Amino acid sequence: MGFRGPLRPDHVPTVAGDSNKNPGYSNMGTLFAVGYIKGLMEAVAKNA
Repeated sequence: MGFRGPLRPDHVPTVAGDSNKNPGYSNMGTLFAVGYIKGLMEAVAKNA
């Protein structure tokens, strides 16, 4: 607790149906990673 900095996903997974033109930086993969990070943050907050 106490971290107040930015978080950003980097080198995200390629999701089925998304372009793999720039591997590691797909749009759908970024949305997935943001949701995953938010879920991790929520879980940590509930257990703190």
